[in-house]
Amino acid sequence: MKQKFTVIAILLLLVQVNSFAQKEPKTSLAISLPLVVEEGIYSLVVSDNIDVVLIPESADNVKVKATNAVISKLKVAYSEGRLFLDATKNLKKDERLVVYVWVNDLENLTLKGDSYAISQGILQGRDLHISLSKQASVSLKSKGNVWFDEPTNHQVLKQKGYFMVTSL
Repeated sequence: MKQKFTVIAILLLLVQVNSFAQKEPKTSLAISLPLVVEEGIYSLVVSDNIDVVLIPESADNVKVKATNAVISKLKVAYSEGRLFLDATKNLKKDERLVVYVWVNDLENLTLKGDSYAISQGILQGRDLHISLSKQASVSLKSKGNVWFDEPTNHQVLKQKGYFMVTSL
C-alpha cells in the first residue's frame, strides 16, 4: 500500500512538472477555469476520481487550472470561499482528473470517494481541517496545525516549521 501511494505521488508530481515544462501555446496547456476567485478559497470539497495539486500562493493570485480535456469532464461550483470539484458522470472506470488549485489560507479540505490531494510546497494556512473518506489519500505539508475529524489511517509528522500529512 505504501509503495502504491509513493508511486502515485511521484507520478502526479511528474505530470505536473511535465505540464509546466512544455513549450506549446498556453491554450493547449493548463487554462483558467471560468471562475473568478476574488475572496480566495478557504474550503475545498473534492469528489471521486479527482486528483488535486495544492499550490501555495499569495492571496491576490488564487486560481484553479486544468487542461481542456479535464475541464470538459469537471463540474465546478464556487460560493463565498468554498470550491466544489466534481466529475461528470461519463468518466471511464479508472479515469483520473488532475486539477491545480492555488491557495493562500486553506482552512478545510474534504476528500470524498477515491479522491487524492498533494501539495507542491508548504501550504501557508494557520489551521487545516481535513475530512477524508476511507478510499481518499493525501500527501501535503502545512505551516499551520493539521487535524482530522476522527482517527484515520493517516500520519501527521511535525517537521521544522511545518506539518507533513501522509496516508498510510
